[in-house]
Amino acid sequence: MKKYALAVLVLLSIALVAAQDLGMQQLRAELGKPIITKIGALGKGMAISTSDPLDFKIAKIGLVQVQVNFSGQILTKETGLLWLDDEKYQLRNASIQKSAVSADVYLNDSLVGSVNLALVQKNDTSIWVGKASINGKEYNLYILEGNRGFEKQEIKMKVRDFCDENDGNCTQIAKGIGNRFCEKVNDPSCREKIAEFCQENPSDARCVAVMKNYCANNTDDTRCRLMLRDVCKQNPGDTRCLNFCQDNPEACKIQIKQEVKERLKEKLQEMKENRGKMNGKR
Repeated sequence: MKKYALAVLVLLSIALVAAQDLGMQQLRAELGKPIITKIGALGKGMAISTSDPLDFKIAKIGLVQVQVNFSGQILTKETGLLWLDDEKYQLRNASIQKSAVSADVYLNDSLVGSVNLALVQKNDTSIWVGKASINGKEYNLYILEGNRGFEKQEIKMKVRDFCDENDGNCTQIAKGIGNRFCEKVNDPSCREKIAEFCQENPSDARCVAVMKNYCANNTDDTRCRLMLRDVCKQNPGDTRCLNFCQDNPEACKIQIKQEVKERLKEKLQEMKENRGKMNGKR
């Protein structure tokens, strides 16, 4: 299965269960499709038993942040799905951070384990590496990160929100959209016009610049990592690449240091311990 097709399958499946994970299964029809605001881990790989290398499963994962609008109230949740071969698990109580994700693993509303992953670069490949504990069985996980960029509707949403932060490119767009000209970028109606323009013209240099500026501080989103990867590989000194290169030194052709590896290990261990404490309180 191609990476993009896998991404579509995983994200559609998550969208179908997101409202249920928000505790509103009976209102799914009224809520409509949840909006994906952030994509954490997404991809396909292997889950290998820590005790037997010949005991392995095909693993697929999608862990995202979603929003739904119910009665004017915006509800936000990190949720996802994990497949081990044909068995599908739901990911709840999730955490999406820069270069690390974690979640509790549920099957039929029963807690059966946890998953903790860190993002590691190998040459031009991004791999989620970590462990999963399912029904008392331990697995090493290796997941190739999926190749899924921003869709037009998502570009519209991000541009509309980010232009509220006075990005200079938004002003340039406002001056250049003809009869839809608007003077005050901080005016909601003006930002909506700019967002509509970028939705219709996602490859416009000004719109691309807005998205790259947004992504500079949102490298916990796989779509942003994909957008910044080529830019920062060619020009790691770009100010927009500061956070990306710090977390992904190999992607920027910067020699990875031992302390980076140790930091990732410490982050995974910390997330695992915190998850254990949370589960102990339930």
